[in-house]
Amino acid sequence: MVTFAEQQQADLDAIYSTEEFAELITLDGVEVTALVGTPDATSERNLPIENVSLTASVRVSEVPSIARQASAVVRGVTYRVVGNPLNDTLEWQLNLSREMVTL
Repeated sequence: MVTFAEQQQADLDAIYSTEEFAELITLDGVEVTALVGTPDATSERNLPIENVSLTASVRVSEVPSIARQASAVVRGVTYRVVGNPLNDTLEWQLNLSREMVTL
């Protein structure tokens, strides 16, 4: 008989498959599997600054702790973890942001 915890882990293993939904990112120099959201690009009117943010989820089993301002490289672009990372004991929910100054 499969326990609830075992079923949860099996479900996460399926979701975090890079053949299906997940992709590899680098979090503070370590490659991990993540579910990455769609970038949300916003720009300040009349200022040469563009801020791009996105969300990502990583498994706690892969990353036991994540510091605020941790570096995350997603699709070749470097972001920082903003705010406090949240976890539900199985997954971290991360808000990532990068700031670019265009000249």
